Amino acid sequence: MSQTRSGNGPPVRRVTSADVASASGVSRTTVSYVLNARTDVRIPEETRSRVLAVAEELGYTPSAAARALRTGSNRLVLLMVPDWAASPGFTRFTRLLTAEMAAKDLTLITHVISAGSEHFRPSKSGGVATR
Repeated sequence: MSQTRSGNGPPVRRVTSADVASASGVSRTTVSYVLNARTDVRIPEETRSRVLAVAEELGYTPSAAARALRTGSNRLVLLMVPDWAASPGFTRFTRLLTAEMAAKDLTLITHVISAGSEHFRPSKSGGVATR
């Protein structure tokens, strides 16, 4: 049972594939096959439709951590930026970059590093090099 926090309120239980299996009346394996769109396994269309409907009804979303363990990739892109005042152009750039990454099923994480950080040193080209 996974839990996440919603704002400052109490933890909110995240819907899992086990919840979808229980509500659908099928095994967790069947739910996994359906949600991962496996075509090498025969699942009746009625069952497939029911699982997808229940998953949507319950608000199921795949666990990024589980996907990372399964695939060996977390689909994250880290953008390290210096702790300088951002111009409107840079803000627009990061919005566009975020949208482009999302279109490719990647998540952009922006990390601000301070000038005093051991990971921050200006490069010869004017950008920021990290260790």
